[in-house]
Amino acid sequence: MKDFFSTVKKFIEQKGFKEKLSGMGESKMKQVGRDLASGKINIDQAIDLFLEERDYKFLVGRHERAELEKMLK
Repeated sequence: MKDFFSTVKKFIEQKGFKEKLSGMGESKMKQVGRDLASGKINIDQAIDLFLEERDYKFLVGRHERAELEKMLK
């Protein structure tokens, strides 16, 4: 499994989102990555937590979500 935080940052840049992660958002995504790596949460839960940050859920459709999931595996 790839590093969650760096993958999410790459995904944001690829999609050209105007809103980048804030400092607090970066901290949250790093924690999500640690939780994912330790098995506390699964990939779907991690993606849900990412989409809640900065309301990315309104910008990411099911195809983009599948693409992000593929990038994380």
